[in-house]
Amino acid sequence: MVGPSSDIMSTEDREKLKLQLMRHEGIRLKVYADTVGVPTIGCGRNLRAKGISYDEAQFLLENDLDDCIHDCIRFPWFIELDAVRQRAVVDLRFNLGSKGLRTFKKFLACMAIQAYARAARQLEQSKWFGQVKTRGPRIVQMIEFAKDPL
Repeated sequence: MVGPSSDIMSTEDREKLKLQLMRHEGIRLKVYADTVGVPTIGCGRNLRAKGISYDEAQFLLENDLDDCIHDCIRFPWFIELDAVRQRAVVDLRFNLGSKGLRTFKKFLACMAIQAYARAARQLEQSKWFGQVKTRGPRIVQMIEFAKDPL
């Protein structure tokens, strides 16, 4: 077995190699089909053959959570929510995206006036609720009762 790559290649040569690969592969921040149709991202990362590691998935999740939380803070009422309801709203934002969450106007209006049972009913009556299987009832419970789902 070969030791760490730092034992094989100097930091300077590693940086040169990175620049070389970026020149040859390019950098794409969204999934694309490579020249033979393989889903690829970044600097030639073959998602079919290699995918991403658990640590890479956790890194992406942390960044996505930061984005979602910062977006939710834009709702003046969000900071005043208890922790359970905050998690429910962030989960919704994560699932729906920023624009998608903002289409739930009646839900958001209910949240703004602390009408949590009505907010929960708005979620239950949405198309989203029927699409997300167990996620919907869990989030509804979190919104309505401020309790973690069982």
